[in-house]
Amino acid sequence: MTRESLDNIERIQTLRTEIHNLLPHLIDHGLDNTEGLLRIACPEESDAIFARPDPKDKEKIKQVAIPRQATSISEVLQECALIFESRVATQHPNFFSFIPSTMLPLSWVADLIVSAFNPHVGGSLAGSSCDVVEKSLMSWFVSKIGFPSDEATGLSVSGGSMANFMALTAARDKVIEGAENHHLAVIYVSENNHFSITKAARILGFSESQVRQIPGLCPRSLATSLLEDKADGRIPMAVVATLGSTTTGSIDPISEIADVVSKYDVWLHIDGAYGSSIILSASYAHLASGVEKADSLSWDAHKWLFTSYGCGMLFVRNRKCLARSFSAHSDFLDNGGRLENYEFWDLSLELTRPARAMRLWVILRTLGTETIGQMIDRGVQLAEEAEAILRDRTHWNIVSPAQMAIVVVRFQPETVPDRELDHLNQKIADVSLERNVAAVQTVHLDKMLALRMCIINPRLTSQNLKKVLDTLDAIAIELSTVKSQFG
Repeated sequence: MTRESLDNIERIQTLRTEIHNLLPHLIDHGLDNTEGLLRIACPEESDAIFARPDPKDKEKIKQVAIPRQATSISEVLQECALIFESRVATQHPNFFSFIPSTMLPLSWVADLIVSAFNPHVGGSLAGSSCDVVEKSLMSWFVSKIGFPSDEATGLSVSGGSMANFMALTAARDKVIEGAENHHLAVIYVSENNHFSITKAARILGFSESQVRQIPGLCPRSLATSLLEDKADGRIPMAVVATLGSTTTGSIDPISEIADVVSKYDVWLHIDGAYGSSIILSASYAHLASGVEKADSLSWDAHKWLFTSYGCGMLFVRNRKCLARSFSAHSDFLDNGGRLENYEFWDLSLELTRPARAMRLWVILRTLGTETIGQMIDRGVQLAEEAEAILRDRTHWNIVSPAQMAIVVVRFQPETVPDRELDHLNQKIADVSLERNVAAVQTVHLDKMLALRMCIINPRLTSQNLKKVLDTLDAIAIELSTVKSQFG
């Protein structure tokens, strides 16, 4: 063994000792006399929601981003603190934009544990017990969804976009026979569909015109379109219904859609990346009625099951459909075509798969499903509380009532001309973020710009929510009285 090799081994052992000594300090005291990783992962109301690096810090970050020479782990962690300080804290209790991260401190502990063991969960041999946990956990989810236990399966994926892509791939390979018929396929969606559906269709080789939008996925209109398309020689391939749109939280009429689709050889996919978690709710699970009739369902744990990012799931009624699309022969991995013994690499685009399901399992096992259900319920109730508070305030219009923990509102005082209302509401959102009150998203709905709030962080109290809305109202009144803005 060369001197260089011995030096490298010694360096690794030294790092081991440094990390062992450093972790308690990070957790208990943190960097720069803060509360460290706990505070970063679980910010308080007073912590910054959003921060950009100043020009000096940005230049320093560019310099340290180039790994020129070995550096002590303590110095690297100080650099990490500088880098991560400038970010959008999506797990902040007052972050209402997009679908907030509901990551709890337990989640990064789960990440740490899983990363330390670094299991390969592509198959049963490499994944071993992690493979057993994922299959068992996914079977439990299958029972909650209502899919047939003997044929259905589920697996962890990176997120809703990947789940939707894989579902449409399976739909294509089941329904479309021969490449020559590819251009005849039609995918039906509502106006609530997520852009990942159109993206997946494009990647699969379908044109934009092959994705047909039907308002609200009205069952009657859908039935008419299916009949007309078949009569015109087209091939209805898939219907994608939305369980909890990211804009308003709306839900397509899934059960009625399923009844229409059942009369045709059409794949029904439910994009429940956000809303599927309602299935675990104690009070609102009925909102997911009909999902058991679908062929596939996407579900993101990093949205409303309190994990960190990169933890999604895909469920299918028949595992053979995934194997048809994603299994491939390999001299050293082939399972011999035994249908009852599919490995995860036979059912997924991935070969090397991290133990995402283990991260989710740690959270579910620690908190318990009853607590998880109550935390989901709380999000729905907080949005309803926000709607009730703003309904009682002057000049606030409820554009879209609270649904699935999302409410959309618009401030529109009579003293401000209609042509200026979009600008006013955008300014309300901007100033709210600048003053570290809340991150409120602006969306265009019914040809107007409105303020959308997704309120699912379980650490947000009713008292703090009212405080945020009081301040938001005060900002709105302040801005609407500045005549120079709207002259």
